[in-house]
Amino acid sequence: MKKAFVLILAICLFSPFSLFAAKPKKGQVTSVVKHGLTIRKKPTTKSKKTGTYMWAGDSFSIKAVSGKWYKTTYKGVTGWVYSGKGYVKVTEYAEEEEEETKEKLPKLKKSAQKAKIKKLKPSETLISGDIVDISASSENK
Repeated sequence: MKKAFVLILAICLFSPFSLFAAKPKKGQVTSVVKHGLTIRKKPTTKSKKTGTYMWAGDSFSIKAVSGKWYKTTYKGVTGWVYSGKGYVKVTEYAEEEEEETKEKLPKLKKSAQKAKIKKLKPSETLISGDIVDISASSENK
């Protein structure tokens, strides 16, 4: 039982199709079918062909992924290429982007939205933080 768990864990961690795999960003055509790698309008073999083909060595950016299909724009044509059967090799993966937690700000009333905000003159400065009264010090008494 323990060996099976370790085996499944290893497959998940090292498989390019695992849930933890990074998203492909760039690809390169590695092998080509008889008439080139077809770019289709939708990610299915029954979809219409765009009339544009890729050849071995052609590189392209990957805009979206649907199963084994990659969406790309190549020579001005946007469509989907099939990456199965060794047709495409991913050459670069997108770095994981950290999601920033955005704080929701309250909506301002219309009167506040139209209010003019005073601009500071170069001689004026903003002070922030705690204010400490140093005029009444107990040490000098």
